[in-house]
Amino acid sequence: MSARHPLPYAFAKAHTLLLEDDGEQLVLSAPEGAAYPALSEVLRLYDVDVMEHEAATLAQRIAAAYAGGESSAATVIGEVESKVDLSRMMQELPAVEDLLEAGSDAPIIRMLNRC
Repeated sequence: MSARHPLPYAFAKAHTLLLEDDGEQLVLSAPEGAAYPALSEVLRLYDVDVMEHEAATLAQRIAAAYAGGESSAATVIGEVESKVDLSRMMQELPAVEDLLEAGSDAPIIRMLNRC
Protein backbone atom coordinates (compact mmCIF):
# COMPACT_ATOMS: atom_id res chain seq x y z
CA MET A 1 0.00 0.00 0.00
CA SER A 2 1.45 3.37 -0.94
CA ALA A 3 1.60 6.12 1.64
CA ARG A 4 -0.87 8.97 1.56
CA HIS A 5 0.33 12.52 2.06
CA PRO A 6 -2.18 14.65 4.01
CA LEU A 7 -0.28 17.96 3.81
CA PRO A 8 -0.93 20.20 0.80
CA TYR A 9 2.01 20.09 -1.58
CA ALA A 10 2.69 23.84 -1.42
CA PHE A 11 2.90 23.72 2.39
CA ALA A 12 5.06 20.59 2.39
CA LYS A 13 7.47 22.06 -0.15
CA ALA A 14 7.65 25.54 1.41
CA HIS A 15 8.42 24.18 4.88
CA THR A 16 10.27 21.02 3.79
CA LEU A 17 7.93 18.78 5.76
CA LEU A 18 6.68 15.38 4.64
CA LEU A 19 3.73 13.78 6.44
CA GLU A 20 3.06 10.20 5.42
CA ASP A 21 0.06 8.08 6.42
CA ASP A 22 0.55 4.36 5.74
CA GLY A 23 -2.79 3.43 7.27
CA GLU A 24 -1.25 2.49 10.61
CA GLN A 25 0.68 5.54 11.69
CA LEU A 26 1.49 9.11 10.72
CA VAL A 27 5.18 9.78 10.16
CA LEU A 28 6.44 13.37 9.96
CA SER A 29 9.83 13.92 8.34
CA ALA A 30 11.43 17.30 8.92
CA PRO A 31 14.91 18.76 8.65
CA GLU A 32 16.86 19.43 11.84
CA GLY A 33 15.91 22.93 13.03
CA ALA A 34 12.69 23.12 10.99
CA ALA A 35 10.57 26.24 11.43
CA TYR A 36 8.66 25.95 14.69
CA PRO A 37 5.41 27.58 13.47
CA ALA A 38 5.08 25.10 10.61
CA LEU A 39 5.87 22.12 12.84
CA SER A 40 3.46 23.24 15.53
CA GLU A 41 0.68 23.69 12.95
CA VAL A 42 1.17 20.17 11.62
CA LEU A 43 1.27 18.75 15.15
CA ARG A 44 -1.88 20.71 16.03
CA LEU A 45 -3.83 19.36 13.05
CA TYR A 46 -2.53 15.78 12.92
CA ASP A 47 -1.88 13.14 15.56
CA VAL A 48 1.70 12.37 14.51
CA ASP A 49 3.00 9.01 15.73
CA VAL A 50 6.64 9.23 14.64
CA MET A 51 8.87 12.22 13.93
CA GLU A 52 12.01 11.76 11.86
CA HIS A 53 14.77 14.28 11.25
CA GLU A 54 16.17 14.18 7.76
CA ALA A 55 17.73 16.87 5.65
CA ALA A 56 19.73 15.41 2.80
CA THR A 57 17.02 13.89 0.61
CA LEU A 58 13.84 15.32 2.09
CA ALA A 59 13.18 17.83 -0.72
CA GLN A 60 13.58 15.03 -3.28
CA ARG A 61 11.29 12.72 -1.27
CA ILE A 62 8.60 15.44 -1.13
CA ALA A 63 8.76 15.96 -4.90
CA ALA A 64 8.59 12.22 -5.56
CA ALA A 65 5.75 11.67 -3.06
CA TYR A 66 3.51 14.28 -4.66
CA ALA A 67 4.58 13.72 -8.29
CA GLY A 68 2.32 10.84 -9.28
CA GLY A 69 0.29 10.13 -6.20
CA GLU A 70 -3.34 10.63 -5.26
CA SER A 71 -2.94 14.40 -5.25
CA SER A 72 -2.02 14.53 -8.93
CA ALA A 73 -3.92 17.26 -10.78
CA ALA A 74 -4.82 14.86 -13.57
CA THR A 75 -6.35 12.46 -11.04
CA VAL A 76 -8.41 15.22 -9.43
CA ILE A 77 -9.67 16.47 -12.80
CA GLY A 78 -10.55 12.93 -13.86
CA GLU A 79 -12.56 12.37 -10.70
CA VAL A 80 -14.44 15.64 -11.12
CA GLU A 81 -15.23 14.95 -14.77
CA SER A 82 -16.55 11.49 -13.98
CA LYS A 83 -18.90 12.85 -11.31
CA VAL A 84 -20.27 15.79 -13.27
CA ASP A 85 -22.91 15.49 -15.96
CA LEU A 86 -22.94 18.94 -17.55
CA SER A 87 -26.06 18.40 -19.66
CA ARG A 88 -28.05 17.35 -16.59
CA MET A 89 -26.72 20.34 -14.67
CA MET A 90 -27.82 22.71 -17.44
CA GLN A 91 -31.34 21.27 -17.38
CA GLU A 92 -31.58 21.75 -13.62
CA LEU A 93 -30.60 25.43 -13.72
CA PRO A 94 -33.50 27.83 -13.21
CA ALA A 95 -34.59 29.94 -16.16
CA VAL A 96 -32.91 33.32 -16.37
CA GLU A 97 -35.29 36.22 -15.94
CA ASP A 98 -34.98 39.57 -17.63
CA LEU A 99 -34.63 41.97 -14.73
CA LEU A 100 -36.06 44.83 -16.75
CA GLU A 101 -39.30 42.89 -17.31
CA ALA A 102 -39.76 41.52 -13.77
CA GLY A 103 -42.99 42.46 -12.02
CA SER A 104 -41.48 43.07 -8.60
CA ASP A 105 -38.79 45.48 -9.69
CA ALA A 106 -36.27 46.79 -7.25
CA PRO A 107 -35.96 50.59 -7.07
CA ILE A 108 -32.84 50.60 -9.25
CA ILE A 109 -34.68 48.65 -11.98
CA ARG A 110 -37.63 51.05 -11.88
CA MET A 111 -35.18 53.95 -12.20
CA LEU A 112 -33.52 52.33 -15.24
CA ASN A 113 -36.89 51.69 -16.87
CA ARG A 114 -37.74 55.40 -16.64
CA CYS A 115 -34.58 56.47 -18.49
